Amino acid sequence: RTFRVLSRNTKMQRLVISVAQTLPSIGSVIKLTFAIFLSFAIIGVRIFGGKFGFCEQILDVTQSVSSTSYMAKRLDIDQHSCDLRDDTYWNSPKYDFDWIGSALLTLFETASLDGWTNIMHHAMDIGDSPNANWPACLFFITFILCGSFMMIRTIIGVFIDKFGISSGLKLLTERQKLWRDMHGVAMSMRPKRMEMKPSEGSVRRICYDAIHSKMFKKKSS
Repeated sequence: RTFRVLSRNTKMQRLVISVAQTLPSIGSVIKLTFAIFLSFAIIGVRIFGGKFGFCEQILDVTQSVSSTSYMAKRLDIDQHSCDLRDDTYWNSPKYDFDWIGSALLTLFETASLDGWTNIMHHAMDIGDSPNANWPACLFFITFILCGSFMMIRTIIGVFIDKFGISSGLKLLTERQKLWRDMHGVAMSMRPKRMEMKPSEGSVRRICYDAIHSKMFKKKSS
């Protein structure tokens, strides 16, 4: 069904051809985007590697029929020391910078702007107290500006540029664009149909005047 619609719609065919012609240029932009992601991933592993997880000491446990809640205290000890104790456990977040693969996944989640503030807050809380590592927010803000906003707009800009070249719109001068617009307006205009009134004194003229009278229009509305 999809190919049947494309075969009958010339505008859709033109759009698909333009997208296909844009793919080589977009591929270069995607390579640049991956290089930016990889650079930030290496920096993230260097700065935050192994630091997103933390040890929590269980202070009080409250059990109910439907759920279990507990109070915990964060301890500044490593994972090995945390595992040796019975009243503590190692809290590992969903996203981290422990290795390149997880760092790229974390950066992809950050670039999607879906829950990226939680990841940034994890990085800012590295240390003895909350927001102890507050300069970490500069890393994520810089990445969003470079890896998310700029790259997305670059891909859109490349597509618009290639589409303008393939359609010929970008190669027109200002006078040619003005002629194209005026030609479109002229082609959209249609002559107004004039009503031919029946001859005077005929039955058709009497019916015509009765239908077009103000009283008839008022009654019919």
